[in-house]
This record gives sequence, C-alpha cells and structure tokens, in this order.
Amino acid sequence: MTATIDQMLELLNLDVGGDFFAINITQVQEVRVLDAIRKMPDLPDGWLGVIDFRQSIVPIIDLRDVLSGTATELKPKTIIVVVQVCTADDAKTIGLVVDAVSEVISVDPESVRPPPKIQQSAKKAVQGLFKHDEHIVVILDLAVLIELNDFDGLRAQLADADDV
Repeated sequence: MTATIDQMLELLNLDVGGDFFAINITQVQEVRVLDAIRKMPDLPDGWLGVIDFRQSIVPIIDLRDVLSGTATELKPKTIIVVVQVCTADDAKTIGLVVDAVSEVISVDPESVRPPPKIQQSAKKAVQGLFKHDEHIVVILDLAVLIELNDFDGLRAQLADADDV
C-alpha cells in the first residue's frame, strides 16, 4: 500500500562527511551560513559553542564530530541548520553544522527500515533508514541525539547501517 500525500514523511536531506542523514522538516527553523561562533570552556565532544540567533543564544553541534568522531573544518561558508527540538523537559533551539543541505524528501513511511539491532542507547537516536538515489539515508531523532552521551555507540551503530 502506498501512503497518501498527507501520510508521507517530509525530511530534510543532510550531507555530513559524505554520508546522508535526514531530519523532520517540521523541526527546521532556518538554514544559514555559520556566523561568528563564541567558544565556551569545557564543552562535551561535538559541541562547538554558541551563536546569536534571533536575539537568542543557541548552542551549536558539529554533527560530523558527533556522528563520526571527525571534526568539521569551519570555513566562511560553513552551513548550519537551526532546529527546534522538543525533549521530555522542554523545547530547545540548537544549530547543527553540516556539509550541505540538498533537498526536502517525501518518504513513504513503509519504505523506512528499522535500524540494525546493536547498541541500545545509540539505536534510539536512529529512527530508521531508507534508500534515496542509491544512498542509504539515516533518519535522526534529534531529541535523543542531543541528550545522548554515548556518541561512540552511535558511531558504531551508523557504521553498521551500511549493511542495510
């Protein structure tokens, strides 16, 4: 059975270190070039600092560092995706450093496969996987991702996603 238009998942396709990820388009507030970032002391791995976004201080995460352990080289044209993430406690606005944003994809929920069965804590950050233009795309649960401390487990999970 094919999903109707209003049942389709609307996902923003992200390129992060040559790998493809997707996030729910309803979470996206803006895609922009990274402005001056204010470094903060003693940040956990993957967290870069903060920016001023619409009169608010917004923390910035290097998505490549979080997902692969390799930091993104920040350049004048570095892209961030500012997202609103609802967690169990509240709503948070964060910026995600990515290499590129390509398109909004409409995905039939029936074409989404579950993540590989490994690393239980990391598995929660991966909502599912699907194929698009011959690439495996990982759908991220940003609420889990930003609260996840087991980034090593998440990296192992994503390495196994190639077997899908």
